[in-house]
Amino acid sequence: MTTTCRTGSHDQHDVYAALCPGREVFDLLANKWTALAIGAMEEGPQRFGALQRRLQGVSPKVLTQTLRRLETGGF
Repeated sequence: MTTTCRTGSHDQHDVYAALCPGREVFDLLANKWTALAIGAMEEGPQRFGALQRRLQGVSPKVLTQTLRRLETGGF
């Protein structure tokens, strides 16, 4: 079982390894609302209400969680 994401080379990682930090990025970006929120903010920051109107169908709770995850992830 692989416990690290290093492949042996200094500049490559094994994204198939369970502990690879790249997996966290994939998990974040694979979320439907995350992808849509990033697209909606393509031209710059948006106010919460404007984002909620643009992302029809997202609840305030889910939008808040999505934006917090993006912020925590450095996006």
